[in-house]
Amino acid sequence: MKPTKILYVEDDPGSQTLVSRVLAAEGYRVVLANNGLEGIDVATREQPDLILMDINIGDLDGYAVTTKLRSIEELQHVPIIALTANVLKGDRERALIAGCDGYISKPIDVDEFPRQIAAFLQGHRETVPSDQQVDYLTRYSQQLVEHLEAKVLELKKANRELQRLEKMKSDFIILSAHELRTPLTTAYGYARMLLTLEALKGDEEEGKQVQFFAQKIFNAINRLNEVVNDILNIALIQS
Repeated sequence: MKPTKILYVEDDPGSQTLVSRVLAAEGYRVVLANNGLEGIDVATREQPDLILMDINIGDLDGYAVTTKLRSIEELQHVPIIALTANVLKGDRERALIAGCDGYISKPIDVDEFPRQIAAFLQGHRETVPSDQQVDYLTRYSQQLVEHLEAKVLELKKANRELQRLEKMKSDFIILSAHELRTPLTTAYGYARMLLTLEALKGDEEEGKQVQFFAQKIFNAINRLNEVVNDILNIALIQS
């Protein structure tokens, strides 16, 4: 018989260690996820029997992760238990409204904790009183909207910064290309002068040798000039 599998979504290593040890001593198999996105991925892949959800995790908070997990068909009936230090008035109700089936506050009672987990695995569920559900649902919906609006503003800001950096990059490339072109033009003129002058020299053998190297310089300059033009064209297309 396979051991009962519990996923613990938690970004604090100390909490991970404590909970893992307590549950492992009871014969449970504990799978860890370090953040919300990882928690969604691991839950989908591992199909745990129960999920312990820290609320204050970085990328997506536990409320958002729980709501997302509840939208995944194969996880809809998996008990999700909020395990959090949030103990202010309304925190428990908010967790339940978001989709959690229970609420355990930190720090855990290591003696009571295994019994709490066993109860939830056996079907125990906590609920918000019916006369308070509409109020808490409204609050949670408003908080979700505010959270999404904040994320939209963050994305817009990040996009503006990327556009600014992209323009700076293009400007730098164009400036650098122009600065490269100036000495290339000088060297180009010098190479052409060498080719012309050496053709007039009386020492045919020496003239051919100098012409050979002058032609090498001339060819290299032409190639560099082509590269500069390519850089400028790419920069102009991207800007």
